[in-house]
Formats: sequence, C-alpha cells, structure tokens
Amino acid sequence: MEGSRAGWSQITEWHTRTRPVIAQHYSDQLDAFDSIIKIQWTVFRRVISLSSGPSPDYSRVDNEERSANNAKVANAKNRLLAHIDAMIELDSTIEPDKPTLHESDSLFDEINTILAACPLPQQFKSVITQDLDDSQKAYANKAYKACVVMLGAAIEGFMLGTLQRTDVLTHLASSGNSAPVPIHRLGTGDPALADKIGNDLTFEDYKVCIHDLVQGVETLGVDNIQSFRNAIHPWKTIQEPLTAR
Repeated sequence: MEGSRAGWSQITEWHTRTRPVIAQHYSDQLDAFDSIIKIQWTVFRRVISLSSGPSPDYSRVDNEERSANNAKVANAKNRLLAHIDAMIELDSTIEPDKPTLHESDSLFDEINTILAACPLPQQFKSVITQDLDDSQKAYANKAYKACVVMLGAAIEGFMLGTLQRTDVLTHLASSGNSAPVPIHRLGTGDPALADKIGNDLTFEDYKVCIHDLVQGVETLGVDNIQSFRNAIHPWKTIQEPLTAR
C-alpha cells in the first residue's frame, strides 16, 4: 500500500478486502478498524485576487496541502498495519498454554461417543477411555508426540477389543482356512485363541484382521494413525521433521 494521497485508493481497496476477515474473527475490533480510514482531508484557503493582473500563484499552498494530506495517508496506513499486528499479537497471547480453538475437544467428544456405542467388552472400553483422556490432555498441553502415542494405544485398543468380542471370537474359531492370516497362523481351533490374539499379535496383525473382517475400514484412518505413531521414532523425527511435528 502506497503511503501518499495518490495511493489512497489502494488503501481503501485493501480495507474493503480485509474488512470481512476482521468482521468474522475480530468483530469487536471492526469499529476501530473502520475509523482509521475516516480521514478529514486538509484544505487550505486560497486567496482570491480581484486585480486584473496575472493569476495568483497557488503552488506553495498546493504543495503544503498535498504534503499535509500525504502525511495523513501515511499515518492511516501505519495505523492500519499496527492495528492488524496488535490483533494478531493479542490472539497469540490469549491463554498461551491452552488451545485457542475447541475443534480438538469436539473431535475427542465424537470419538468418546463412538466408543460408548461400540459393543466392545467393558474392560476394553475402560482402557480406551483412559487412553483417550490422556491423549486429550497431552494435546491441550501441546505434548503432540505424547498425544499421538496415546491415540495409537486407543486405536490398538479398539482393534483388539473388536477381535475379543464373543461373537467375533466364535466367527474366527469357525472360519478355518478363510480366517485372516494372523489368526490362521495362531490356529483357529486353539482353545486359547483369545489369549494368543492379545499376547502374540502386533498392531500390524490387528490391522490386517480388521481389514479382512470389516468392510470400509480403510476410511477410518487406521493407516494414518499408524504412520503418525511411527513418526515419533527419534530417527524418523530427524529424517522427516515435518512429518513428526
């Protein structure tokens, strides 16, 4: 934006483009933002000559008037920029140790609602609830790696709890050669199948089983959770810092 009377149209056009953003996110600052461009322009008196001689020389008056108005434009420009800077600074310092948006809280609430409706064994629901609570606390305190670790634990609990459902175990025990590969490896007829699923299978094994048993599971983001959880590995953090952030 040019800081002279000639550039005033640029400033007013910028103000017009920026105003909706201020109205949406900083509505309490809108009046002050608008007032900055309400300028009373300087107009100096001209001397009217009644003589029949040459026309009066107004150049000095015009230059002083132009200079005064250019100073007002420059001042308005600086005030607009300072006002924007102040709003951004204020926004960044409000409750600095807490998230300024509540989007994460609504997402965790949604996850807990889904968990409550899932037909998982109660002991798994209790463990997953605690993991989600720890994850939410970690996120609120900007401990994002810890948040990812606990989200990984929660999703693992969802998958293992699903495989430990009585109806699912009955289905797996009778599935024979059609069982998911990790289950087939354990032996579908093994009376200790439930214990072996909990003790011997990995996150990746649970994921394979869930992919085989539940249609559309690829839309649930299990792969993304696993990728983010893997990203907290120290060497991964060094190699791909943007992924781990």
